[in-house]
Amino acid sequence: MESFCRMRNVMWGACRGGEIKEYELGFILQLAQEYPNLTSVFMDDVSEILKSTQYTVEEKQHIFMNMLKRSRDVLNQADRKLDTYITWYWHDDPVPGMLDYVDGLSLWTWDSRELPLLKERFEALEKKCQGLKLMLGIYMYDFKNRKPISDDMMEMQCNYALELLKEKRIEGVIFHANTVMGVNMPSEHWLRRWIDQVKNTEIPD
Repeated sequence: MESFCRMRNVMWGACRGGEIKEYELGFILQLAQEYPNLTSVFMDDVSEILKSTQYTVEEKQHIFMNMLKRSRDVLNQADRKLDTYITWYWHDDPVPGMLDYVDGLSLWTWDSRELPLLKERFEALEKKCQGLKLMLGIYMYDFKNRKPISDDMMEMQCNYALELLKEKRIEGVIFHANTVMGVNMPSEHWLRRWIDQVKNTEIPD
C-alpha cells in the first residue's frame, strides 16, 4: 500500500482460487485504517463456485450468496464504506439477490471470438445492473484459444471502453497484465501505442 500512497482510489484483492478468506478481509480492514485511499475490495473469480459440478444449481447459488454476505458483514466493520467489486463474465446471468451485496462488477470476455458481441452484451447487462458500478476488463491474450488478441479486436474493445468512460457509463478499465506483459506480444505493443494516442483524453469525474 505504501507504493500506492499517491493514488486516489486503491482496490485490494481478496480472493484466491474462487474462495474468500475472512482473515484476508480482516487484513484489508487494518490496511484501510492506515490508508484512507484504500476505497474498494476486489474479489476475482469469486463466481468459480457456480461452475462446480459437485453441487446442484440451488446449492451453488446458496454457497455463493453466503460467501458474499459473510464478506459484506466483515467489511461493514470498517469505519467507512468499502466498495466491493467482483469479476463477472458475460455468459453468466447475475444470481438472484447477489447485487444486494456487491457495489460493482468487472466484466470480461473469456473467448476472443465473442468480442464482436461486446457492445450488445454490455448494454444487456447494463440494464440488469442499474445502479451498480461497472468496469470493463480487457484481455491482451486469449487464454481459451491460446493466442494474443488480434489488433482489430484490441482496437474495437479499447475504443469502446474509452467511449463508455467518456459517457460515464463505466467506472474504469482493467487491462489484464499478469503474465502477459513484457513478453513481446503484438497486442501489448498495440496497447502501448493506443495509450500514447489517447492518454490526454479528458474523462469526466
